[in-house]
Amino acid sequence: MKLGIDIGRVIIKGDTDEPNLFFSKDFLVAPAVEGAFSAIRQIVEIYGSKAVFLVSKCGESTESKTLQWLDYQGFYSQTGVLGENIRFCRERSEKQLICLENEIRIFIDDRYS
Repeated sequence: MKLGIDIGRVIIKGDTDEPNLFFSKDFLVAPAVEGAFSAIRQIVEIYGSKAVFLVSKCGESTESKTLQWLDYQGFYSQTGVLGENIRFCRERSEKQLICLENEIRIFIDDRYS
């Protein structure tokens, strides 16, 4: 079984209750969603590191910032997610195709579609 996890507002805290630091010059210190790293670590422990993917819709600039943020925050070492299991797309509808291509059957997202 493979799982996919969105990044924005699922791993990186969004702008719902405070200014969104991720879209500022201080993006590296933007907070993670509380408990996200720990929960993802548990998922990796159950399903294995090769079975957990990050799938995110964003532009090129945000993709670059996201990769920098994940490194800076120590995401990979804290969760066990493999850097090679990150997929980005430019249109939200492409997430479904990525999931099909990678045989991802469960997807955790902050949006329905």
